[in-house]
Amino acid sequence: MRALLGETDGDERYYWAPPARWEILYIGHCGDFFEPWRYGSLAHRTWPDDTLPGLARMHPTTAAYLRAWGVPDQTRMVHRSYWPLCTFAYGVSRASARRIVDDLAPREPDQGCMAWDVRILEACRDDGWLCYSANPELFHHTEEPSEIGRVDLGDHDDHRRLAHGTPNIACGARSKSFVTEDPDTLAYLRDAVGERGECLVDHMEEDMRRWP
Repeated sequence: MRALLGETDGDERYYWAPPARWEILYIGHCGDFFEPWRYGSLAHRTWPDDTLPGLARMHPTTAAYLRAWGVPDQTRMVHRSYWPLCTFAYGVSRASARRIVDDLAPREPDQGCMAWDVRILEACRDDGWLCYSANPELFHHTEEPSEIGRVDLGDHDDHRRLAHGTPNIACGARSKSFVTEDPDTLAYLRDAVGERGECLVDHMEEDMRRWP
């Protein structure tokens, strides 16, 4: 954000960028896609990111847009939001949080869509809010049956429950490798994953289940 929007002029209160230059930062969404010809006109910055999966292992829609934009393998970017759908994870400043509560939320019954993620999208797209998106996203939602419903039905098959990976996330926490109560295994996971940042996801197993 600093590289894209400018430094904070030595003001250590602002880590990301001067708060007057941004209001919402989407780090988790279900796609912020746009036509390739818009790429040059949207403010953006790219950088190498070896934590990303390769394009061949990404969701086909995401991979297709990245290729059309000319974004190389294992490269992430931040750009001015165009159509940021879903609010899986987003950052706000103190000022924009107040604006959401005081300005955007009270108008919901009279203006815009009642779906909250779409209302935020409308603010970014139509109302001039200063929104930016990380693409590909860092967080992604996966829809699964109710956890409570599974327990009520006596279904405790955690391995089947966690059989699918998370789109566009190379090393997500949604993995059956982490389903354990064994203290030695938990200690190993804390050290290997938590402390050393190792990825224990079986990519070969995930690659056998291509996205539809």
